[in-house]
Amino acid sequence: MSSLYTIVAAALLLCLIAGLARVIKGPENTDRMLCVQLFSTTGVGFLLILFVIKKDSAILDTALVMALLGSLVFITYGVFKQPGGQANDHDSE
Repeated sequence: MSSLYTIVAAALLLCLIAGLARVIKGPENTDRMLCVQLFSTTGVGFLLILFVIKKDSAILDTALVMALLGSLVFITYGVFKQPGGQANDHDSE
């Protein structure tokens, strides 16, 4: 069973590497932001697999914090960015 976890962890790491290539290449900011969300989701999955293998509760805590922060970053980007790249400032009208 441990070899199955190792294979899944390796596949998740390959997914992270492919996402990193998309972040560098672009072409738009929305593509980059979706890759950041991919990093968050894949990173949480990788940490959960690592938790099952190692049985260390600190890894589980890290995965939970990473999931919360990944969602927060994604929501913050969507709320405060307009398609033109300007910050959404209601006081400047």
